[in-house]
Amino acid sequence: MNTVVIWPSAFWWEEKTEDYPFHTGKLVLSLAEKHNIGVIMELAGQLSVMEYAPDFLMKDEYYPVDRNGNREFGQTSFGFLNYFHPEIKEIIRKHYRDTASAYKGFPALIGYDVFNETMYRSFDKYTLQEFRNWLKEKYGNIKTLNRIWERTYSDFDQVGFEQWGWMSIMPEADYAMFRKDSVARFLKPWCDAIRQVDNSHMLIADNI
Repeated sequence: MNTVVIWPSAFWWEEKTEDYPFHTGKLVLSLAEKHNIGVIMELAGQLSVMEYAPDFLMKDEYYPVDRNGNREFGQTSFGFLNYFHPEIKEIIRKHYRDTASAYKGFPALIGYDVFNETMYRSFDKYTLQEFRNWLKEKYGNIKTLNRIWERTYSDFDQVGFEQWGWMSIMPEADYAMFRKDSVARFLKPWCDAIRQVDNSHMLIADNI
């Protein structure tokens, strides 16, 4: 029972010293080593503004979009962002590399919780394109999708976020499966970013 999870892993409100924003985390790891405690650094999960997207980096366009096209500033108390947004992709990867570089040399470090309480939902243009790509991988051609969805598309670029009606429930079912599969699509580049600088500590994620 000598293992703890520390969240967040970055401390944007600390004094801007040379090792900002990781000075506090380094202090925690130093104290943990002194008291024989193992530490898992939690990198993402609850509030992105306290993790990889501090207030001074934020833009409204980074938030998810609901079915009506409105920004969702937090979903069921979680402030996660649009992980398919190209700028957010790079912000997270850079932050993960920086975090691993800052902490990898501390003996108390056990590993990183790359994504805690995983979830994602958005109906923006970037997510739509990923959804279309996912459907193309699943069905192979538009003729097969039309047969399963009972639709009459001529190209995957015509597919939208459809809610099922009386014809087929598959558009809604496929979107649900895509949401689930999205977690792996996020985790792979995030883990790769850490592995670029730290290939020895374990990486974990837990799912809701």
